[in-house]
Amino acid sequence: MRKTTFRHRLLRYSIIERFFRDPVTHKPRPHTLKRIFNIILVFLSRKLKLSFVFGYPYNLIIEPTNVCTLNCPMCPSGNSMMKRKRGMMKFNDFKKIIDEMGGYLYQIGLMNYGESLLNPELYRMIKYAKTKNITCVLSTNALFLNEDCSLKLLRSGLDFLSVSLDGASQETYVKYRVKGDFQKVLENIGYLVKKRNQLKSSLFIDIGFLVTRFNENEIEKAKNLTAKLGVDNFSLVKFAFPDYRSIKKEVFFNFLPENSSYSRYKIVNGKLELKEKPEKKTPCIWAWDRAVINWDGSLCPCCVDYDCKYNLGNYFDQGLKKIWNSEKYKSLRKKILKDKDKIEICYNCSASME
Repeated sequence: MRKTTFRHRLLRYSIIERFFRDPVTHKPRPHTLKRIFNIILVFLSRKLKLSFVFGYPYNLIIEPTNVCTLNCPMCPSGNSMMKRKRGMMKFNDFKKIIDEMGGYLYQIGLMNYGESLLNPELYRMIKYAKTKNITCVLSTNALFLNEDCSLKLLRSGLDFLSVSLDGASQETYVKYRVKGDFQKVLENIGYLVKKRNQLKSSLFIDIGFLVTRFNENEIEKAKNLTAKLGVDNFSLVKFAFPDYRSIKKEVFFNFLPENSSYSRYKIVNGKLELKEKPEKKTPCIWAWDRAVINWDGSLCPCCVDYDCKYNLGNYFDQGLKKIWNSEKYKSLRKKILKDKDKIEICYNCSASME
């Protein structure tokens, strides 16, 4: 039986360590000469602060769906802040992405603003990406992680699964995961771990515990609970809202942990602000290293842009290589380098904070 660790899921590896080992899955990176050459070009383009990137993104978030059955109050999908059309990506569209970009990609995250397990073609997508030796990461609320789904995930070759378990009882869990079923999630995790061990799968299972005012006194209880389940890691997650200024402060304050060490935010003159702001001179790695492709092919610069307000083009119409160094993309990079705080999605970003 694997021993459960209790650490931040993103280990702070050194630059050299990150080159050899993925900081999310903790597995060796799937290096090829093409990928190594590409990542060097991307790194140099970012370090030289160029708006034109000589390489291509080596990580992508690909959204299988933006549909979810929960009504989490701070999630743009669950609280209806998201206005873009709902739907699911088709396998053939996903295949286009992998066929064009697979040679450059180290990792794909099959998630964004929806419950990915609702897409029936998800398992086929993972299998196809694994034929190109791409690390696959998935996040889920586990409500649909039944026995059939668990077996399909294990057989797909998935590398890393993050399960959201934001409480140690139904009472606290449902405060945030509105319409969720705590006991069902526990049963699903238990079955997945059992089959994972029986099949000798290398799937890494992480439990993400989103700390709120309602569950911050249950952290130790949740740790013990997940250790008994036999998962690989238990990690505390701080709120990182994509647009905290648009959420009613009364609602936000209801969920803000009393222990400030569990929060990315502070209250200043009755308003919510980030505790720390990234230095303006530090360029955002997203605009140089990675991108988000939504279920309908719309391409946006990062996951903070939940409504794709900074739509850079449609992947299925143009392909990423044509979009990547388009005038629109280069213009955005120039703005990021000049003054990030004038860009809405950058102002709200807390990605560079722990």
